[in-house]
Amino acid sequence: MKKINQLLFVILLFSTISANAQNFSIFEKENNYFFENSSEMFAVKADSSVVLSSGDTSYYFLNMYWDPIYNPINCADLFAGSLFGRKATNRADTVFVMYNYLLDSLVFKTHYPRGESWIVYRWPTQDLILKASITDQSTQNVMGVLDEVKTITFSVQNSFNQSVTTNPFHDKFLLLSENFGLLNAFNFYKFPNDTLLYDLVDITPTSEYRMKTIKKIYDFNIGDEFHTFFTDVRYGMNNTVYDGTIQRVIQKVVSKTTYNPDTAITYQFERCQMIFNYLNYIVDTTYTYDTVTTVYSYCNFSDSSLFQMPRETFYRPIGIYENNFLTLKDYNNRLEYKYIDRLDYYFNNNCWDFTYIDPGPNVTQYYEGLGGPFYNYYIWSSYLCLKRINLVYYKKGETTWGSPIAPNCLSLINDVQELKPSASEVNIYPNPARNKVFVDLKNVDSKSVTIEIFSLEGKMLQQQTIATNSISEIDIQSLPSGMFVLKIRDKNQIIVKLLNKMR
Repeated sequence: MKKINQLLFVILLFSTISANAQNFSIFEKENNYFFENSSEMFAVKADSSVVLSSGDTSYYFLNMYWDPIYNPINCADLFAGSLFGRKATNRADTVFVMYNYLLDSLVFKTHYPRGESWIVYRWPTQDLILKASITDQSTQNVMGVLDEVKTITFSVQNSFNQSVTTNPFHDKFLLLSENFGLLNAFNFYKFPNDTLLYDLVDITPTSEYRMKTIKKIYDFNIGDEFHTFFTDVRYGMNNTVYDGTIQRVIQKVVSKTTYNPDTAITYQFERCQMIFNYLNYIVDTTYTYDTVTTVYSYCNFSDSSLFQMPRETFYRPIGIYENNFLTLKDYNNRLEYKYIDRLDYYFNNNCWDFTYIDPGPNVTQYYEGLGGPFYNYYIWSSYLCLKRINLVYYKKGETTWGSPIAPNCLSLINDVQELKPSASEVNIYPNPARNKVFVDLKNVDSKSVTIEIFSLEGKMLQQQTIATNSISEIDIQSLPSGMFVLKIRDKNQIIVKLLNKMR
C-alpha cells in the first residue's frame, strides 16, 4: 500500500507540474494577430517589449487610428492602441494586465484552473465589477490543430453581489487557447464602450507577414482572367479629356513559376489592350496583343505602405498621417488591403479633425487573389488630373464577378468599329493558315498600307508594304506554328487581327 501511495504521489506531482507548465498566454510577441468582426479586420502587434527588474514584461503596441464614432469625445484618435491597448503587462506571477484608453486595468489570470474566479474590471463611475471564471477546459480543434482551450465566462455584479443581467458583458465568454492565445476578444482599448466581440482569424509570424501578404494578394492560377480600366488623363474645357491615356486591358494567366528558396513568384500573362491616346482633345486608338512576365518579389516589393498593420497610423511630413485598413467588403467578400494617401489631420480645440485634400483623398487598394494596386488619384492643377486603375471583371476558376470588357482578346482587339468603321471591311483568310494568307484590302481608302506580323511577346517578325484596292498574298512559311498578331497600318488607322499559323 505504501508503494502505491508513493506512485500516486509521483503521478499527482507530475500532473501538477505539467498543468503549471501550460502556456495559455494571451499572445506571443513574435506574432501578428488578426481579429475580425462582420466587415473589418483589426491587428494586434507588439512593436517592442521591456523586461523590468521586478520580472514583469511590458509590451507596447502599434499606434492605430480609430474613427470618431469610437471616441467618446467625437474626435479622430490617431495614436490609439490596438484591440489590446497601447500597453500590456505580463507580470512575473503570470497575471496578464491590459489597459483601456483611460488607463483602467483589465486583469486576466490565465493560469487559473477550472472553477476559479477573479475580478477583471471595476467601473470607475459605477458600483459594478466584471468577474471572470474558468468554466471549462477541453481539447478543441483550433486552426486545424488539436489544442487545450479554456472558457472564460464573465458576470457583472453590483455591490450587493447581485448579477446585473442587463449589462452587455454579462454571460459573455472568451476562449483562450494554450498555443494560440485568445481566440476572440473585446476591444480592450475602448472597453467598456465597445461591446462587440472580435474573432481571431489569422496568426502570422512577424518575420513572415510581408511574404504571406504578397502570396495572398497575388494568389493566381493558370486560366485566371482580369479585366481593368486604366486612366491617366487631364481634363480641359467642358470636362472633356484634353490629353493622356485611357486603356482597356484583358490579362489571362498562362504560366506560373515558384522558386526554391521561396523568395518570389512569377506569372506570365496573355495581354490585350485597346488604347485611347488623347492630345489637344483629339484621340488616336491603337491595339496591342502580347504576353508579359511579372515577378512579385517578397523582399523587394515596391509599395512598402502595403505592409503596415490594419489601422496602423504612420506619419508623413507637413502634418499628414496615413492609415491602412484591412476589410472584407468588396469583390465577393475578399480581403481588401487599402490605404489612404493623403488625409490631413489638424489639432483644433483639443480635438483631431480631418480635412480631405480637395477634390478628395487618394486611395490605393489590393485584393486577396485579385492583385493590385488599384487606385483613384485626383490632382488639382491648371487642369483636373485623374489617374485610376479599376478592376471591372475577374474570372477565377468557376467564379466570376463584374462585367467583362470583351468576351476575349480576339474580340477586344478587333473591336475597331467603335472608332474605325473601315476595319470591318478588311478580311484575312484562310485563318488558320499554313504557308500563305490573303489580305483583302479592296475597300481600304488609302494608296498603300504596311503589314506587320508580331509574336505574342511583341517582337516584329515580318514587315512589307503593299498596294490597296486589291487582295494581297502574304508568305508565312518561315513562321513557326502558333498565334501571331497581324497589324495593317496606314496614315489614318491601325487594324489588328489574330493569325493562327498551323504546321
